[in-house]
Amino acid sequence: MKWRMFQARAWLLGRQRGVFVKPVSTTLPELGERYIEYAKLHKRSWKRDVQMLGHLQEFSAPRNCGTSPHSGSRNTNGSGSGK
Repeated sequence: MKWRMFQARAWLLGRQRGVFVKPVSTTLPELGERYIEYAKLHKRSWKRDVQMLGHLQEFSAPRNCGTSPHSGSRNTNGSGSGK
């Protein structure tokens, strides 16, 4: 409840001051690309950031229902027969 009140107050104050910020919709790959550009210029550990971003994108990528990148050849039909 407090968070909604905070958001409403911030929105109202922004409107009173004539400040309006358009909501932005950015995908993870777009955000990651922009961040890596920044990291390459400002961080010595940017290669580690590239690696972590790759893991994050792999984890959040859309998948088919019932599959995972670590499932291998495991039986997922629940019969326990292995075939």
